[in-house]
Amino acid sequence: MDWDALVKRLVELAPHRAPSEEELRAALLAAAEGADERELVTVEHPRTGFVETVVGAPCASLVRLWWQPNGPRSSFVGIDLVEATDGGLLVQRDDSDDEMDWQILACLPPPLVPGAVVRHFPALGMRLEETSAPEEITNHAPDLIPMDVVRELAGAALGPAAWHEMDPVEDLLDSLADVATRARVRRYLPRHVRVDEAIARLRATAQRAPGARSEEEWALVADVWFAMVYEEAETALAPPAARTGAGGTR
Repeated sequence: MDWDALVKRLVELAPHRAPSEEELRAALLAAAEGADERELVTVEHPRTGFVETVVGAPCASLVRLWWQPNGPRSSFVGIDLVEATDGGLLVQRDDSDDEMDWQILACLPPPLVPGAVVRHFPALGMRLEETSAPEEITNHAPDLIPMDVVRELAGAALGPAAWHEMDPVEDLLDSLADVATRARVRRYLPRHVRVDEAIARLRATAQRAPGARSEEEWALVADVWFAMVYEEAETALAPPAARTGAGGTR
């Protein structure tokens, strides 16, 4: 399969949006090399042919949210940019769901600009509403994707329902007793929130049962949790299977 031809045709058929099933099939036919590949495209579901092709394409991770399940392998959800000569594909990654992994969010013509990328993040946010609070959030393209955009995206996974009967407030207060953690949180908190103010408000929140807390109190919990687990790293991403550690479940 000619990867450059596939992306070029997808960008022509579905610029700045996800392609339909028939558009994906048409692009696969245009990129097929030889009669055997064209025959496979006509009989297989187009997603099958796309996934088999995309796994070998040049791919850059943009954002990853990580969880550690009850096993040796990390679980993640994220957004990748799969590049080609005449454009790129913004794809959703989800190693817990084969149907969602490698879903195309948008076909992006060149040149790549921040607005063309972040406008498609809400599609992933809806997926995150079904998850628990992530243990790591990595922005691999901070020059392209502002931290505030990632915070808004992660907010879907940091609501009151994200904690699965675990109260995170005491854990946050324990972590904030460490000087290095406070420095990290200070760097990534929203500009209008000060660390000492956040600690005082969390102490007051801890006095109330989770069900009695206000939206503002849960919003502060989300902001502090995000600041603790967020990082910016423009380095190559390790394969998910190589990442291990202790933690909860999705």
